[in-house]
Amino acid sequence: MNLLWNNVYFTYVLAGVYFLSIVIRKPLMLYMALDLFAVDPERRAKLLPIFNEKRVHLLFVVFTLAIVAKEIVSGLFQAHLITVYGVNAYDKGILVKQGMNIGFMFVTFLIIMLIMKEAGKHLSEEEKETFLS
Repeated sequence: MNLLWNNVYFTYVLAGVYFLSIVIRKPLMLYMALDLFAVDPERRAKLLPIFNEKRVHLLFVVFTLAIVAKEIVSGLFQAHLITVYGVNAYDKGILVKQGMNIGFMFVTFLIIMLIMKEAGKHLSEEEKETFLS
């Protein structure tokens, strides 16, 4: 039972960390995406100003907020199942949590496509071929 509650607490702490990154204007998803797109330091240095453009940065804030919302909903759902069903909550929640994760995967895909489209507006054709390939 304690392990289930620890998972709920961890979910809330994780949501808090993501939210704190938005408050200090350094959304974690921006830096995670930057590390994924830019394998070498030279690419990272060139992409950081593009990712900090106003509209691109706003999309990363929305992306990070979506993760915060997902984590909070997941934590609330887990807490509800634990209080209603106890230890059996783990079995009952697996399918619903997987469905939530699949739904969030589609949201993530759409946001990443919007970010790439917006970031692409700030690159020349040569840079697009270099950075987005």
